[in-house]
Amino acid sequence: MSRMSDWPFADSPDTGVFTTQPMLDGARVRDVHHDQDGDWQILCGTTLAADDARIVHFAHLVRWFRP
Repeated sequence: MSRMSDWPFADSPDTGVFTTQPMLDGARVRDVHHDQDGDWQILCGTTLAADDARIVHFAHLVRWFRP
């Protein structure tokens, strides 16, 4: 995904995605939600604690977790 033309989603790579610290530490993706209001959530199912919540650019998560 080296160029913007390679981006597979309608939402911008700069879109903020809700995730958790365990996801950023390498936990496996368990749930992906694209809400009606346009928000994305990519979660591991291990925590919903407010202290673990993070917002990350969509492009970063796709790069980290793309097979």
